Order: sequence, then structure tokens, then C-alpha cells
Amino acid sequence: MLYSSAENDKMQCHNNKSPRDSSTTQKSFYCTQEKPKFTLKHLWEEINTLADDKKEDAELDLLGMERSDTIDETKEFLSRKIDALLEELDSIDEKEAFELAMFMNPDYAVSKSFMTKFLRADRYDIHKTAKRIVKYWDRKVQLFGTEASFRPLELHDLKHEDMAAILLGGIRRLPDDDLSGRPIIMSYRKFWDNRPSHMESNLRLLWYVVHDSVEEELAQTSGLVWLMKNDMPMGSVSMIPVEHLLDVRDALPIRCAGIHWFLPNYWVQYMFEHMLAFTSPEIRARVRIYTGNDSKTHMEELEEYGIPRESLPAEFGGTLVFNYLEWITFLLEDDSGTYSGVQDMDEESSDED
Repeated sequence: MLYSSAENDKMQCHNNKSPRDSSTTQKSFYCTQEKPKFTLKHLWEEINTLADDKKEDAELDLLGMERSDTIDETKEFLSRKIDALLEELDSIDEKEAFELAMFMNPDYAVSKSFMTKFLRADRYDIHKTAKRIVKYWDRKVQLFGTEASFRPLELHDLKHEDMAAILLGGIRRLPDDDLSGRPIIMSYRKFWDNRPSHMESNLRLLWYVVHDSVEEELAQTSGLVWLMKNDMPMGSVSMIPVEHLLDVRDALPIRCAGIHWFLPNYWVQYMFEHMLAFTSPEIRARVRIYTGNDSKTHMEELEEYGIPRESLPAEFGGTLVFNYLEWITFLLEDDSGTYSGVQDMDEESSDED
């Protein structure tokens, strides 16, 4: 299902009809602004006209089921692809940050595990993978500087001014994976550090959370699941330039398995539709929309995609009880930046009870 039960309300505004359950201000804003180039209606039409094999691939990714084109990664196959990738990288002229990484820490920059992550993200397309790796090093150096860029990131590599974004918890990995074992990344815009001067802090936090999650093999081969929500009042959010978000998306070794996007009002829909135009058809096919505030219906639909209510925080209508500040404290004290300790911490708390 592409849309939640409130789909018709969203479509009515395109036909200049008055939707129900929407404030006059939001309705007026949405219906009078210049329409985005790619709307929810276009998304619905695009997904429903996909070729059968593309539509099936997208649905299997969303459900966490194995696709028919799953690649058999033998040692010989991986070795051959890594050799081809190194040759492709060597042929690229503009790659200053990559060359610096090769000078500072070649064992990390071209390690088998590092290269394999990127190859999996682009399904072993050598040209695309090489471009992603070059962009990865460029963007990582821009965000974190040379001191922290040429080794695996840890939580303490985030800057002092990023602490507010970390503590607010607007971008984080949920403690429970989906039923297929894939990491779930949550972005709740209300809990971002929304000060205009701190937008880059959110980008660094997003980079860290995603980077940490894709260290797991299942996340590399089966992808990440995203939950996105923004219920901020109209005009109260500072927009991150789209090109900055695209840089992060195109630089990290991300396979997008599914994006579940909550659009509670017309203001949020307007921003979302503007972003759709910058998203590839492949990713758009894996987007599912939840309009309005019917959390019961939303939970039922998410459960169909392997995300049970008990795995979701209250912000998304779930019942998950999770002490985020304890988790942050644990990571800072552990100093490893890995997420694996969360379950251990929870189990220790249970044992004490």
C-alpha cells in the first residue's frame, strides 16, 4: 500500500477541493504555493506504472524478503570486483581526499571490508561505486576534518557544538531491528537541533548514525529501513539545503530498503514533495506514505512491513520504552561508538530487576 487511509484528503487539494481535518492556514498555504515539480500524485502514478520486475523488487525490499537477483558473493567474485574498483579509482583525476586517505591510512582506505560495503551499496556497479567512494572522502573531510576522517568514526569524533543534536535524539538508530534483522533509522524533525547555525551538526550526526549501522553485513546486503516524521509548525523549521542532504546520501554506502514517511499536515507535505524531485525513481519506489494522524492505521500498515508497534517509540505511535540518554551515556563511556552495547545494557538492567 502506497498511501495510508488519508490519501484522498491529500489528493483533494490538487483538485482545489477543501480537505477535511486540516487547518485553514495549512490548507491555504499548500493550495496557493507554487506546486512542486513532483507531487504525491506523481509518486503514486510512477509506482503504479513500474515494470512488474521493478515493482516486485521494491516490494520485496520493503518486506525484507530475498530478491530473485540476489548476488552470490564468492571469494573469487569479490576479489575480481575489488580489483576492478581499484582500477576505476585509479582512472579518476579529481580525488584529492581519497589520495590523502591512501597516504594517511591505506590499510583502512582500501581494505576488503571497506570496499565491499561500497560495492554492495551500488550492487557491484564499478563506475557508481568509485564515484561514491571519491565523494565519501570529500564529504567526510569537509564534515569531520582530517584528524577524524581516516579511521572508523567514534561518537567522540562529533564536535562540541553537535552535542545538542546528539542529546535531542532527532536522528538515531532504534534499539530493535525490523523483523528481518535490518537496522531502523529514525528521523524526527521536531527533535533535531533546528537552530539555523547548527544544521551541519545534524548532518554529522546523520553521518555517524548511518555509518555505524552499515557496519553490519545484513545492513549492507539487505539495506536500511527509514522512519521519517516532521510535525513542526509551518515556517518553524530551518531547511537544510537539498544539495547537502544529497551529498550525504550519495557519499555513504547506503542501500535503501524502505522509507516510511509520515506527513501529518499540508506544510510537511509541501516540503516532502519538493524533496521528491531530487530522489531517484529507484528510491521513490521504496517510499511509503502515512498521512494524517491515524496512528492505529499507521501501526497496522507498518506491521505489514515487519515493523511491530513494540519496536517503535511513542513519537511514531509505538510502545517502545527506551532510555535514549542512558544509551548516549553508555556510548560515551564505552568510547567505541558501537551500537552493540545497547542490548547488553538492557539485559543488565533486566537482570538487576
